[in-house]
Amino acid sequence: MRRLRCKLATATCLAFGLSILAIGFAAAHAELVRSDPPSNATLAAAPEMIQLWFSEPIEAPPDALIVKDPNGARVDHGDVRVSPDDATELVVGLSAAEAGTYTVQWRAISADTHPISGSFQFSVGAPSSSAPVGAVSEAAPHTVWQAAARWLHLLGLVVALGPLSFGLLVTGPHREQSIDTRLWGLSRFGAILVVVAAPLLLLAEGIGVAGSLTGALTTEMFGSLLTGSYGVRWWIRLGLALVLLGLAAAACHRARNAAAPLSRGWAGGGLALGAALLFMTSLNGHAAGTDPVWLSVFVDWIHLAATAIWVGGLLTFVLALRPALRDRPVGERTQVLSEVVPRFSTVALASVEILLVTGLYATWAHVPGPSALTSTDYGRALLVKLGLIVVTLGFAAVNLLAIRPRLAAAAHANPHAPAAAQSITRRFTQMVAAEALLGVVIL
Repeated sequence: MRRLRCKLATATCLAFGLSILAIGFAAAHAELVRSDPPSNATLAAAPEMIQLWFSEPIEAPPDALIVKDPNGARVDHGDVRVSPDDATELVVGLSAAEAGTYTVQWRAISADTHPISGSFQFSVGAPSSSAPVGAVSEAAPHTVWQAAARWLHLLGLVVALGPLSFGLLVTGPHREQSIDTRLWGLSRFGAILVVVAAPLLLLAEGIGVAGSLTGALTTEMFGSLLTGSYGVRWWIRLGLALVLLGLAAAACHRARNAAAPLSRGWAGGGLALGAALLFMTSLNGHAAGTDPVWLSVFVDWIHLAATAIWVGGLLTFVLALRPALRDRPVGERTQVLSEVVPRFSTVALASVEILLVTGLYATWAHVPGPSALTSTDYGRALLVKLGLIVVTLGFAAVNLLAIRPRLAAAAHANPHAPAAAQSITRRFTQMVAAEALLGVVIL
C-alpha cells in the first residue's frame, strides 16, 4: 500500500511539475521559409511565376495559390503544383501587367495532414497606396467540425479498445459469458463510433483546407483529399475500422450464444486492429511533422494506447462490468469487485505513468517556451488537460487509498454486512463514473 501511495503521489507531482519544466522547441506544422518574389519586394517587372518554399514537404489542394493584381482581379494561371524536384516547393504561373501591389494567398497541407495558410504582398514598379503587409504563415484555425470529428474518433477508439484490454488484463477468472458479452457489445459500439467519425474527419479536413463549409463540399476538394497522402491514410483507417466492427459484431454474437467465454485470440485480434488504427491516428497528428518523426509517432502511438487502456477501462467498469454484475447477490458482486479492482488499479496506474512520460515528450516537442503555455492554444489546452488529470487522479486516490481497502474488507465480512457492502460498491462505482467522465473530457 505504501508503494502505491508513493506512485500516486509521484504521478500527481509529475502531471503539474515536470510537464511544465521540461519544455523544448519544435515546429508542429510546415512553415513558409521563403518566397520568390519575397514578401514586400518591389520589382521592376512582373514575374512569370510565384514560388514558395516550406520547412517540410507539403501537398497542394485546389486553389493552393491565388494571386490578385492591384485591382483585385485574379492573375494566376490556376496551374498550382508541388515541384516534382522538391516536395517543399509550391509553384504557380502568372500573367501580370499592372503596376502596383499584388497579393498572394496560399494554403497547403503539411506533413502532419493539418491545413496551413497565409498571405503576403509584393509590388511591381511602385507600391499601391495601401501599405503591404508582411508574410503570414499559420495553421488554419480549428473549427467545431474538426474538434467534434477528432473527439468522436478518439472516443470511439477508447470505447472499442478499452473493453478488449480490460478483458485480457483485468477480468482474469471472471471471464464469464455475461461479462464477455457486455465487453464485446461495448467494443462494437466503439467501432461504430470510429466508422461514423470517418466521414466527419474527411469533411473537417476539407473545411480546414478550403476555409469554409461551402468550399469543402465540392467534388474537386474531396477528390484532392482522397487521392493525396491524407486520403491514403483515411482509406486505411476506414478499412481497419470496418474490419474491427465486423470482428466485434461477430464476437458479440458468438459470446451471446456460446456456453463459455470466447478465447483470448478474439480480443488479441481486436487489439491488433486497434493498434494499427492508433498508429494511423498518430500519423495524422502533430507527431507526423515533428523531428525525429519515427520517435514522435512512436511516442504518440504509445500515448494513445495508454489512454485507451486507462479511460477505456474506466468506461468498461461503468458501462459493461457494473451492468453485468447488477443482478447478482451483493456478496458475489462485492467479491468479484474486490478481486478485479486491484488488478485494474495496477493497470491504470501503469497507464497513467506512461501517459505522463509520453506527455512530457509532447510538451518538449511542441511547446516553444514557458510563455507559450498561456499565449498559445496548444499551451492553454495542455494546462487545462493537466488540471483535469490531477482532478482525475484525486478521484483515483480516493478509490485506491480509501474505498478499495473497505471493499476488500466488505468482501471478507460478507454476508454479515450486506448493506455496508452494497453502500461501498455503490460509492466505488460513482467514483469510477466520475473518473470516466473526466477521462472523456480530457479527450
